[in-house]
Amino acid sequence: MSINAQANSIDELFSSNVHYRVPHYQRRYVWDETNWDRLWKDILFQIDGEVEGEDHPTHFTGPIVTRSIGKKAYEVIDGQQRLATFQIILCVIRDLCKTRPQDDTQQSKLASAAAKYIINDEDVLIDDPDYQFTFVPTFYDQPAFREVTSEKYLQNRENSDEHCILKAYNYFADRIQEHVGENLDYEKMRRLLRSITDNFVLVKLELGGEDERPEQVFASINATGRKLSEFDYLRNDLFLRAGNLEIDQKSGEHYSDGFYRDYWVFENDSQYWGEDTLESFFRAFLMAKLGPDCFSVKNAKPFELYWEYSKTLTDEQDIKYEFQQLKNYAEFYKEMNDPAMETYRLQFHEDLNLIFDNLNLTSLHPFMLFIKNESDLSDSELTQVFTMLESYIVRGLLDNGVNENKNICKRINNFFSNLIPNRSNKGSANREFKVEEFAEFLFQKGKHGEGRRWQHDGAVLHGLRCVGKQIRHGGPRVEIPAWNMLGYILYRIELWKIERWNQENLSETKKKVTFHLKDFLRRTKDDDRESVIQTKSALGVQHIMPPLRHYKLEDSFSIGNLVFCTEHLTNQLPFPDKKRILSEGDNADIILNKEICKEYENNYTWGVEQIRRRERMLRQCFNKIWPPPEHFIGQVTKPEVEPKTKPSGDTSESKTKPKVEPRWVSMLQSDNYQPAMFVTYTKSIELSRIQQSGNTTIGVDRANEKQTLEKPNILFACSSVSWQEVEPYIETLDSVKKEGLSHPPQTKEERLRLQDRFLQSARDKKDSVVPVTRDGHMLEGTIEDFDEDAIYMQIRECTVIVYRHGLYEFGVQHWHQGVVEEFDESRGFGYIRSSDYSRRVFVHITEVPDRTINSLQPNQKVEFDINYTTKGNGLSAINVEVIDE
Repeated sequence: MSINAQANSIDELFSSNVHYRVPHYQRRYVWDETNWDRLWKDILFQIDGEVEGEDHPTHFTGPIVTRSIGKKAYEVIDGQQRLATFQIILCVIRDLCKTRPQDDTQQSKLASAAAKYIINDEDVLIDDPDYQFTFVPTFYDQPAFREVTSEKYLQNRENSDEHCILKAYNYFADRIQEHVGENLDYEKMRRLLRSITDNFVLVKLELGGEDERPEQVFASINATGRKLSEFDYLRNDLFLRAGNLEIDQKSGEHYSDGFYRDYWVFENDSQYWGEDTLESFFRAFLMAKLGPDCFSVKNAKPFELYWEYSKTLTDEQDIKYEFQQLKNYAEFYKEMNDPAMETYRLQFHEDLNLIFDNLNLTSLHPFMLFIKNESDLSDSELTQVFTMLESYIVRGLLDNGVNENKNICKRINNFFSNLIPNRSNKGSANREFKVEEFAEFLFQKGKHGEGRRWQHDGAVLHGLRCVGKQIRHGGPRVEIPAWNMLGYILYRIELWKIERWNQENLSETKKKVTFHLKDFLRRTKDDDRESVIQTKSALGVQHIMPPLRHYKLEDSFSIGNLVFCTEHLTNQLPFPDKKRILSEGDNADIILNKEICKEYENNYTWGVEQIRRRERMLRQCFNKIWPPPEHFIGQVTKPEVEPKTKPSGDTSESKTKPKVEPRWVSMLQSDNYQPAMFVTYTKSIELSRIQQSGNTTIGVDRANEKQTLEKPNILFACSSVSWQEVEPYIETLDSVKKEGLSHPPQTKEERLRLQDRFLQSARDKKDSVVPVTRDGHMLEGTIEDFDEDAIYMQIRECTVIVYRHGLYEFGVQHWHQGVVEEFDESRGFGYIRSSDYSRRVFVHITEVPDRTINSLQPNQKVEFDINYTTKGNGLSAINVEVIDE
């Protein structure tokens, strides 16, 4: 690289009818008050150091790098910030001197002396009118620069100061006016102009014609100004290479000018494309092109990665292709980050960042950029993929409560990486992206290290029901994200309801959400104590039913029991008063509040029944916003099957009713339940082509071998599809294993006596039930139906058939009230009398969660869940709470 270096003062640089032009690839003018203040102090220091009759002291201001583009015409490779600033100062001096009366010849001469450094003589204009100026900045800066060189801006400068060039003019106008005084002291003004033109020296480095990548010079010579960003290097490289092309014969313009006009979208919307946004976009662009792991190399620099990437492009993928790609990617990047866009927006990413401090979702933007620009997906398919991504992530955060999963995108990255080929093979194509294949990949169990699988409805429900314990016992670092996530779910449901209302009422004025996510988020102070962000409305997430001790946490902190409200719904307020608060002021504008006031208009109380009913309704909305995996891969299970009637050999009309197979048989014989998973005392086995013959179940296993199971040995069964979701939530109780009951009941007394009326009550009330098998399996869910053979449960939204002959215990989580009849403190057990049961209920002190209570007292009121056992009289109390009167 050949460089011709020469020191020049401002006078030498600008006074010889010269023209400096800043090319497209240079960044805009970015100096701010810190840079201006430093330069102004240097100017004052130089003036104070002058002594008449002696050589002027000089100040080295830094280098400028140029490349010749004609006779006395230069392209500014580096140094435009310094050159532009000196031009602005000269404009200020010229304009201030022109404010003096016309007969003030001294000031008029100073104005002309300053102007000669700004405007060239007419005989050097050539064919380009811009040559009249000694300096021309980038396209973005040119309108503002024309204002300050027009000699009219000084009088109008108070009207506008948004652009950095205008701000610079205002800064130096104020400083110079202060320095020379209101009367513009001629001597001070003369010394100021002379100091600037004579004392400030720049080293002009002129590159030779063979230099193809002069942006490499920047890293070593740019220390005196603002450090160049990685995107600056990209812009420099692209426009320098475009500038080396010949002039377009059709249009007669330089290719770089056409590329700037047609593809360079970053300058047109400078308010959006700030420095941080440009850097984020550049990294996302590279990850979309090279894969999510391209920055895993230590100290990997974006521009160097791009330079290596550009070497892999084919001859058809020329410089125009590179500009086109950047434009396409940039437009979609902005679109998917714009909250106003409904189709592709990734605003939930920003929303979740407000809830979790360290959530790592950096690969979402590159992945969306990839499938938009590198695949052939339609708009509807892109929307579908976005919905899948959001559902996968939000559901993944509800894992046994609200948990920040920092590796939540790991599975997405694994799939993403497999789509992009090794770039060392020049021109190799990306693997085809298929929506259903992506959904299957997210949903499958996967290998260790592949990241969390897509959570089913059951796991989500379980996660939501664990939130109460997190909030009550987890401390601020756990409690606050849990609260915020509950609020976020309600907030998104509110948005969804508004959007649906607007779609159904096109002739009405559109509804808008009346509050923002930030209005209800909770934060911690430095001492880790909770504080709520204060807003005008002081909106908060409130309980309808207070979280009292004798209510279950899963009900108190259920989304069915939470609302947005500007007032604290105190414990003492009756439900009608709470409805009145929800129907007044800002609260009345919230659709979720309106629904409570309307749906429960005639209710005077609010309890577990209402909470669970509302929870089910809100979960339906949840599934509309964040659908389960089956929504995309066509695996929705349909457990409801009509019982089949076994055909009789006698076709004649019979007085006896036709024999109907047990429902569990017909369900397992149906197409929807093939294959099915059976759990016995000794094994779990998958069978298909199931038949029932007497007391045996016959099917074929995966090896297509015939298998026979005796009915008394089967504990529970479900479809193989459901088993993938149910299995992780089945616990094994060692205490039951130790009982040695791993075999069918030998006598009638061994079998659990479970009355149908209790099952019917639990089914109708949608109580949560907990069956325990004789082999120690513990399940939890709700009762869908039952018959003499089996109980049909909903566990994680999947139907599971639990056989009654194999039950050891059966718990029902429904609050009952009673009075302690007797209690032996020394032995730790006693009995409760309750109007719900005809016989006494056994209670042990270990079933009282409050460890401060060592004994129960006769006639003491308690609330409890019930457990059916094979021991004693068959009833025992669990989760016992003492009622304080």
